[in-house]
Amino acid sequence: DTNERALALTRLNAAAQADLATLVNLTRQEAPPDPEPRTTPGRAATATAETLRAAGHPVDLRVLEGADTADPTTQRTVSRILREATTNILRYAPTGSPVEMVITASEATLGVRVVSALPSMARTNADSTGFGLIGLAERVTLTGGTFTAGPVGDHWVVAASVPRTPDSDPIAPRPS
Repeated sequence: DTNERALALTRLNAAAQADLATLVNLTRQEAPPDPEPRTTPGRAATATAETLRAAGHPVDLRVLEGADTADPTTQRTVSRILREATTNILRYAPTGSPVEMVITASEATLGVRVVSALPSMARTNADSTGFGLIGLAERVTLTGGTFTAGPVGDHWVVAASVPRTPDSDPIAPRPS
């Protein structure tokens, strides 16, 4: 029982350190000239890629032009997807396995695709609530977008398409 608690605390600490490393990488990015700096998809992608690289994962990062000019709600949603995908890669993907992270931009949508290797054996994480991907799916659906996450061959693929101008802001307060 004591060993299980120590192991759980070690895993929780590692997850917290990964989240903190991502935040530190975000704050180290050069602030945009915007008087209200915000985390853009490009900045979030760079920060999460640096977090993954620091953990030993080679990252193929591609952010296509126009990703940082979408509606602020869309930018927050895409940034959140990248952070959740990064957290899950750090928890579950084999150490040192490559990661592909792509953000595309069309006239109507931003696309996000994060691909990582599946572990050779199914793994669980005692510290996981399982609500991260569920919350993202709900958040993206509220904006009018689409979201999938799951195994494709021997990879785990997170993919989303989010409208540049969403149907609603999933984190705005709801009228009572």
